[in-house]
Amino acid sequence: MLLRSLLFMPGDSEKILGKAEKVKADAVIFDLEDAVSLDNKEQARGLVAEKLASLDSAASPAKKYFVRVNALNTGLLEEDLSAVISDKLTGIMLPKTEEAADVQKADHMLKQLEEKNEIAAGSLGIILLFESARGILAAPRIISASDRVLAAALGGEDLSLDLNAVRTREGQELFYSRSRLVLAASAAQIPALDTVFTDFKDSEGLEQDSRTARRLGFTGKLAIHPGQLEIINQAFTPEKEEIEFARRVVEAQQQAGQEGRAVYEVEGRMIDPPVVERARKLLKNVEELENF
Repeated sequence: MLLRSLLFMPGDSEKILGKAEKVKADAVIFDLEDAVSLDNKEQARGLVAEKLASLDSAASPAKKYFVRVNALNTGLLEEDLSAVISDKLTGIMLPKTEEAADVQKADHMLKQLEEKNEIAAGSLGIILLFESARGILAAPRIISASDRVLAAALGGEDLSLDLNAVRTREGQELFYSRSRLVLAASAAQIPALDTVFTDFKDSEGLEQDSRTARRLGFTGKLAIHPGQLEIINQAFTPEKEEIEFARRVVEAQQQAGQEGRAVYEVEGRMIDPPVVERARKLLKNVEELENF
């Protein structure tokens, strides 16, 4: 699933929700949690439900749509899910994930709602948002709690607070947490999504942060403003030189295979099976981008 950029949209803003099909994000996350006050939760549910019902799929056929629901311990999750369930929904984002049991309960709720609303069984996925030390440490176990889990995302602001860390532009305080989440996601063969960069006016900082995340193994990044999307998409899109080299690697591998060689040379670099696999994976992602 192509998830380079995922844009949060406050669920209680009809004006902003109206732009969902037009924004240049791979996925839109309609937010019922942090972006919505307690007094506006019910209104937000209604607006998001209306937006999902009226989505123009033809305008952006490849775009994915998620709803960030409220955490299980708030007592609001069941109402959130009942209000926004839709066959136009790709899935939900489950915030403040700390226990495998929470994921299993959300999975059960989705299963019941799929049956009730005649939606294909198992079609609604879950993005897990890790925002605490407990969650990060238990990430491998939590991620494997349900087959619905599509991706693991980092919530850097809440996590920094939990760690008593000073949030910085460079993000060094999140290095371990980022790396651990990438490891857990990679072991489960799902995408890892990096945290938001909150200063939406700092384009240079966003670009640096996005490229750092990609080097660490993240495949995409959360966004809070449409102006961030172009930079994020570019950072997580392979450059022309990378694509061309990957094609040469795969082409050379075919020749080497015919000659019975497992290791060969391309442009002065020794190529072995892991490098070939990385090249194939990159080209597969490029093909998906071309179809977006």
